[in-house]
Amino acid sequence: TAINSKGEVTASYNDRKGGGHGFIRRATGKIVPFQVGAASTIAMAINDHGDVAGYLATGADSRMAFIRRQ
Repeated sequence: TAINSKGEVTASYNDRKGGGHGFIRRATGKIVPFQVGAASTIAMAINDHGDVAGYLATGADSRMAFIRRQ
């Protein structure tokens, strides 16, 4: 979970099947879910532009970084 100076939050959640998804909670309260590719998406950081950095869990021991730009 991370928060920027605008009050926007990013975090991740697991669905019923165990798949990871990211989301942004805007300062207005609006929730914006997102998925990067077909792998589990783990959101780790958000900057003041609303760009989110994190990683994809592509296998048991495999990770790939991403940046989701606004």
